[in-house]
Amino acid sequence: MSASSLERVNEWIGDLAHLSPMSQKHIVATLCLILGKQFGRKKITYMTVREEQEEAVCYTPEEMSKIISEAQEKWEVLFATAAETGARAGELYGLEVADIDFARNIIHVRRSVWEGQKQSTKSRNANRAIDVQPTLVTMLKDYLNGRQEGLVFPSKNGKPLRNNNVLRRRLHPILQALSIREGGMHGFRHGRVSFLVENNTPVEVIKAWIGHGSERMVRRYTHLRPQYRSRVLASIPSLVGSKVAVIDPLTLEAVA
Repeated sequence: MSASSLERVNEWIGDLAHLSPMSQKHIVATLCLILGKQFGRKKITYMTVREEQEEAVCYTPEEMSKIISEAQEKWEVLFATAAETGARAGELYGLEVADIDFARNIIHVRRSVWEGQKQSTKSRNANRAIDVQPTLVTMLKDYLNGRQEGLVFPSKNGKPLRNNNVLRRRLHPILQALSIREGGMHGFRHGRVSFLVENNTPVEVIKAWIGHGSERMVRRYTHLRPQYRSRVLASIPSLVGSKVAVIDPLTLEAVA
């Protein structure tokens, strides 16, 4: 009971993302009655149903490459980081220069942003270190141009980006120009997980990189492309048109 801090409750709610926001709020309200305290307005982060529905789009590797190529300056680097890390939008907007380990090619996720305000990450698994390709680190270093502090992707006034503005002013116009199905920043996350699965990345590594502790969530993010399924099928022997040996369970010999 004494350990039920605001940070712990937010971590706990992150594990209840399969419930509706209303159910999550009822659970927190009950907890507050038991504890005899309140956590304050907008201190608890709830995943909305609308967010879940809009973020079901999965960008293919080809689509992500086109989006990155079409974007310019800061937005090119932002979308490249989203594609290479699979980080949530709020985690990208809360990323600070000190979170990038340029020597070891690692990006640390230590906070998130909601409605322009910094806050703790979504769950206990969300604080993590993501190994990234040297090409992304080089891109980030060139973009920062010697800057050593502050947000990596600040707005014009130096504050954290707001997701609605990023979608409306930057991402959605690019998707429309490229004739790609409209989706949110989460489309990069789904795309990253699917790409990792298609390239036989161990599930424990995927969970560590995307900040989820459950294989069920990894499966939820995975969208296997027809090309990948065709390659898998081509590696499996056909049961039609070829003679399949039947083994006698007593003699362990093949039966004609």
